Amino acid sequence: MSTSTRDMAQTLFAWRQQRFGSPLFVPVAMTLVVASLVGSDWPGPLQIALRLPAAWLAVLAFRLWDDLEDRERDAQSHPERVLTQVTSARPFALLVTFILLLTAPLVFAGGGSVVVFLATIAGLMVFYRTYGTGRPGSDFVVLFKYPLIVLALGASWQPMSLAAAGVVLLGVSIDEAAQRLHSSAATRAGLLAVTFGLLCSFKIVEHFHAS
Repeated sequence: MSTSTRDMAQTLFAWRQQRFGSPLFVPVAMTLVVASLVGSDWPGPLQIALRLPAAWLAVLAFRLWDDLEDRERDAQSHPERVLTQVTSARPFALLVTFILLLTAPLVFAGGGSVVVFLATIAGLMVFYRTYGTGRPGSDFVVLFKYPLIVLALGASWQPMSLAAAGVVLLGVSIDEAAQRLHSSAATRAGLLAVTFGLLCSFKIVEHFHAS
């Protein structure tokens, strides 16, 4: 499969349908934003609004990056995945870099910590190069990027913030296990709704405790 501009666009469209087409990814981004509000003062409306695209772009970039790193393994276990068929991963790696560079200023403008965001990227890079995917537990280790996104968006290390990040980690870990058990989309949506509701309750309790 050629990686010309046209073919790359077609590949990305096919990848989005296959690997990022689930309507759950917007609620996932919303859940990360809600988690980032726990344990910190309310940011301004504009900052909250900027956190949603920042979270969504971060999830998009990390999802694409994961699939690029998994190409060799997927060629054996999931040969139907489109990224296993491209002749060069370089254009897609550059796209991941571009999306991450676009996300960083949104994190900053949303009142988050660019340092934590960049540290998350650096940590993933080191993990992929030293440990790699396909080894025992690797699929669960990379899930730490989600609570780190929360901490990057919220720029808070208060106990409640860390607890919210822990809830996110627990939620995505259960979701990963559910995928391995071939659970239905409805089941996964229910798990996400429970995680979202729990985080909202954290913020409500925090609000009344402060008042």
